[in-house]
Amino acid sequence: MKKIITIAIVAASFVTRAFASSGSTVDEKIATRFNMEYKGASNVTWTVTDEYSEAKFTLNGVETASFYDTDGNLIATSQTVKTADLPAGVPEAVANKYKGYIVTETVRVNKPYSKDPSYYVSVTNAKRRVVLEVRAGGWMRETNVTY
Repeated sequence: MKKIITIAIVAASFVTRAFASSGSTVDEKIATRFNMEYKGASNVTWTVTDEYSEAKFTLNGVETASFYDTDGNLIATSQTVKTADLPAGVPEAVANKYKGYIVTETVRVNKPYSKDPSYYVSVTNAKRRVVLEVRAGGWMRETNVTY
């Protein structure tokens, strides 16, 4: 179940929203936890769904998003990172497998139940957009493909 939620979160990280909330307000316990964990966050916007609440914000100059379940527990935090910040071997493996594609976004996802972060890379060409889950050594798998 956690893997399904994480994949949904990663997909949400790559989607630009036209509005900050789905019409619901952020639960007080979630807002309180967020304010305690991310002192100094700026440009905070919230998206609330029936399954999770997402805070998008800037922290120390880095675009960040945190996701909370309906009980106020942190599910994951994602940050945009540079391609150079990906694990060793990953940039080369992506370039070799996806020749003709352009890397459009790289995201690191930290989950409280995992000691190692996950990395996701979005690559695009004229016909497709692919979101890859990647790991050190060049391991990768497609998690989302759009045409």
